[in-house]
Amino acid sequence: GLRNLGKMLRLAGDIDESYRILTLSLAVVQRLPNSPQIESETLLSLGNTERTLAKRAAIFKDEKAADNYNQKALERYQKAVAIASSPLTRLQAQLNQLSLLIERTQNSDAQALLSPIFSQISTLPASRGSVYAAVNFAESLIKLGIKESAIPNFLNTAIQQAESLEDKRAQSYALGTLGKFYEKTQDWSKAKNLSQAALLIAQQ
Repeated sequence: GLRNLGKMLRLAGDIDESYRILTLSLAVVQRLPNSPQIESETLLSLGNTERTLAKRAAIFKDEKAADNYNQKALERYQKAVAIASSPLTRLQAQLNQLSLLIERTQNSDAQALLSPIFSQISTLPASRGSVYAAVNFAESLIKLGIKESAIPNFLNTAIQQAESLEDKRAQSYALGTLGKFYEKTQDWSKAKNLSQAALLIAQQ
């Protein structure tokens, strides 16, 4: 309950209270016997709030606080990966770790995560979570400047899964990211058509 409240507070923009509640949630779960999955989900949520706190600190030019919060978030994600029993939770923590490393231009550390993440995504059953994981991963690859042909294949699979699940939001997200890939490779026609298709679905 505390973890869900903390997540909702972050989404509502009350990040200080989110941090307080999630810290309390972590203290509670660490007193429970045999609860690594619950703890990993709490660590993931707390890391996400710490990333948001880091972004706020950066806006106010407090680089020391921003770096401190980002470092804490990385540590939360790493521990969440280590103890998660759910493949999807483990993958979400790794994806968030990857995107944060890219933001901090720690590209060599980010590159080391690519292979294990790819192997995990490839084995997930079709679900909204797996579609979002695939798109999240593709966005990180694009930010790293990777222009391999595997990326559109990867995203096309995500689009097909979203269609089969009749998940329009996930389908729009995947189409838009594929459009972003073609924009980076300067294939303007495909970039425009895919972006328009994503927008049309989003408007529905």
